[in-house]
Amino acid sequence: MMAASENGKWPLVSITTPMYNTGREVLETIDSIRKSTYPNVEHLIVDDASTDDSVELVRAYLEETGHSAQLVVHPTNQGMAKTRQHLIELAQGEFIVGVSDDLLRPDRIEQDVRCLMAGDEDVVGVFSLAQTFRHGTKEVLGIKGKWNGTTDSKGRIDPVMLAERLLEGNFIAAMTCTLRRKVVVDVGYDTRFFIEDYPMWIRLLKAGYAFAYRDVVSMDYRI
Repeated sequence: MMAASENGKWPLVSITTPMYNTGREVLETIDSIRKSTYPNVEHLIVDDASTDDSVELVRAYLEETGHSAQLVVHPTNQGMAKTRQHLIELAQGEFIVGVSDDLLRPDRIEQDVRCLMAGDEDVVGVFSLAQTFRHGTKEVLGIKGKWNGTTDSKGRIDPVMLAERLLEGNFIAAMTCTLRRKVVVDVGYDTRFFIEDYPMWIRLLKAGYAFAYRDVVSMDYRI
């Protein structure tokens, strides 16, 4: 377990999980969250009108394990961007982490919060590396999310450098990002897009914010 902060409290972190016919995978996600070293989290799960038994599986697992999570079910399918937006609206944490059917490394949130609390005020979030694995076999496939540019001593990336890299394509692994919730609420997801992360990075950069980077694997990313 992490050491206590100066005032004995750590800021609340909202872990948000969108779900659509991925109940069996989300059970593994829940297991990884339960192993986290960070002591102050809320877990929000929004099912986007799954057509299989995902909701029943997850609800039963929450009762069995006693894992404290809020499960919300959409009556009709809304799509990923709107589901992410709904999760943000439900979240109460100072920071927000989006984890769908992937696996959280135990110290991920702890180290991200330390980075953000020590960083500059304009740093809206921190991202790191994801180790990809093949669904069903756990075969390791590779690493995603590498930043090859420079950072300052606190991991901050110059926003112009990051924008230039993002013009070439979205290399940031969204599930590795820990973001300041208030800023994300203010900027909002652009729900016109099917994907939700790439437009968000652009919107945050255009709004004058920066990102930090940690050169470590923080997630296991299901392929």
